[in-house]
Amino acid sequence: MNRFGFAATALAAVAGIALISPATIADEEKKPEPPQFELPKDADIDALFAFMNRVKQTPPTERTKEAVYAHAAKQIKAVLAACDVIMKQKPNDEQETRVVMERFAAYQTLEIVEPGAGAKGQTALMKQYAEDKRAEIQKVIGLLKFQARASGLQQMKADAQTALANDFATYLSKHGIGQQSMQLAQGLAQGLEFMGNSKAGALIYKAVIGELKKLKAPGADAEVERLMATVRRLELPGNVMKVEGTTADGKAFDWKAYRGKVVLVDFWASWCGPCRAELPNMKEQLAKYGDKGFAIVGINLDDDMEAYQKIVESEELSWVNLVGTNEETRGWNHPLVKYYGIQGIPTAILVGKDGKVVSLSARGEELNRLLAELLDK
Repeated sequence: MNRFGFAATALAAVAGIALISPATIADEEKKPEPPQFELPKDADIDALFAFMNRVKQTPPTERTKEAVYAHAAKQIKAVLAACDVIMKQKPNDEQETRVVMERFAAYQTLEIVEPGAGAKGQTALMKQYAEDKRAEIQKVIGLLKFQARASGLQQMKADAQTALANDFATYLSKHGIGQQSMQLAQGLAQGLEFMGNSKAGALIYKAVIGELKKLKAPGADAEVERLMATVRRLELPGNVMKVEGTTADGKAFDWKAYRGKVVLVDFWASWCGPCRAELPNMKEQLAKYGDKGFAIVGINLDDDMEAYQKIVESEELSWVNLVGTNEETRGWNHPLVKYYGIQGIPTAILVGKDGKVVSLSARGEELNRLLAELLDK
């Protein structure tokens, strides 16, 4: 469970379903446009941007796949038409840059609704501005190119992912960090971590940290500290992990006593459903490999120690758990949670006999596979 929530649009909610055919969309577009999609007459540039914002926030009247996709097609058509009108009014550089971003976002959505059409639009947009010498335009076009590359992240091999991370770090050093580039950086880094290329993700975060330090803006120091903790975690594979704190029975934890064992360091809480769902497998693997050198150390994120104790007793957990010593150091404020930038649980880190981290995602079948590899031989 992630500590940060997110909102999903109706279109994203049905994106996994078979896409509506272009013919269906064409039929929908033959119908009269509802008033909210009609371009305002004689509107100036600011009014047209406001119109686009209203259009994008207009929800579909039905939640079926066909209705959502047809509604999205109308939104795209209205936004692109507004962009055309703005360009006829000779916008300044800032306004034209915004038009470029609006077009690109519309083509991204179009690619979901009508595969191929969105990509074609993006390619044409990139080509149109490829030779443009304006710095702000090149900054935006460069960012959009990275967004396009990032869409294929899952299909990339590890070396291609690392190359993308390096290229994006170079882009940040040239153009600096902004709201859009920050969002893309976080999305890329999280995606790379999810796909097991944590060091490439750390590379992106390091570039962001460097740019944030240059800004010296309010709140930047706190964000830098958070990202540095995240980098510390992402760079753990192949390196020694520090684990210290106080156990649930009030004793100082002795990490050295675990050297020579394969240890699962499990960040969890009683309120976390996926954490509790993993407990049977963890107990099964401990019974199977405990005599061969496998151990578990829990890092508990409960604010309520009674809730923690209830799960320990009901699940008959036999391993040591580290907890916060007071209200200020419990939950997401646990020192190890903050030190390693833990953003979601369960986070299951497997440490080898030499004390060096083997995996940042040792859960389920992956944990079982790694234990067989490390302890069955």
